[in-house]
Amino acid sequence: MSYQATAHKYNQRGEIFIPNRTGTTYNIPSNHKNFIVYTGLDTDIEFFVIGSDRKPVDASNITMLASIVHRTSRIMVLHKTLQIINYEEGRALLKLTAAETSLLGAALYDMMITFTDASGRTFSMQSDQNNRIGYVLETKLNPAAGKRTSVTSSIFYDEPEGYQGEKLASTTQSFNIIGAQSMSVETTNYTGVLEVQASLVASPGINDWLNIPNISDSLTAYTGTTYFSWTGTHVWVRLIHTPVSPLENNIVDKLTYLN
Repeated sequence: MSYQATAHKYNQRGEIFIPNRTGTTYNIPSNHKNFIVYTGLDTDIEFFVIGSDRKPVDASNITMLASIVHRTSRIMVLHKTLQIINYEEGRALLKLTAAETSLLGAALYDMMITFTDASGRTFSMQSDQNNRIGYVLETKLNPAAGKRTSVTSSIFYDEPEGYQGEKLASTTQSFNIIGAQSMSVETTNYTGVLEVQASLVASPGINDWLNIPNISDSLTAYTGTTYFSWTGTHVWVRLIHTPVSPLENNIVDKLTYLN
């Protein structure tokens, strides 16, 4: 038995109205279908900035910002600057990364787009000519929810606080609803401290990492594998190791992370 199916690839699109005409004429809403986002997947939403005459508005010298607010709690969950992809045509792109959509969960959000002009003044942008300034963003769980992923890494960066492993996508990005995860670390003649850190931020900075409680170990001239396991919801995790003797004879060979 054989089947055939069609897969569609397209960007979601919307219009942004800038009221640049006086008068009392109102037009029917144009943008009140939900934008759909699946958690853990990259999503692009393209916007066309148009005036009251429905002609493109030049997007030069303005900065456009999308603010995404949870419909029920009214918590602001994400600010994102739109990328202008064609100034004369007024085309702008909202690019949501997989890490960012993983933070949203399955819910309804209100999204407002504002722009700041060359003088530093901020204005709302309208989703239609009836003075509505919001769009609806509906997020859904990825159908691949529950799939567990494994990654191996041997990359460490020499930083003042220790050797930092690269950041590894954690449970919110692999849809591990239970949150169970583990890490094994292979070392050779290693003396020092191993610590696992996590971040809840899509693009973490220096101060956005915290040690996972009780997920650490002190080793002395140890050759073998150290195992960690814990439960939690994170966007990223990484390993920090702090050797107490020269690194040439004190080696973390690699780690394997399962979430």
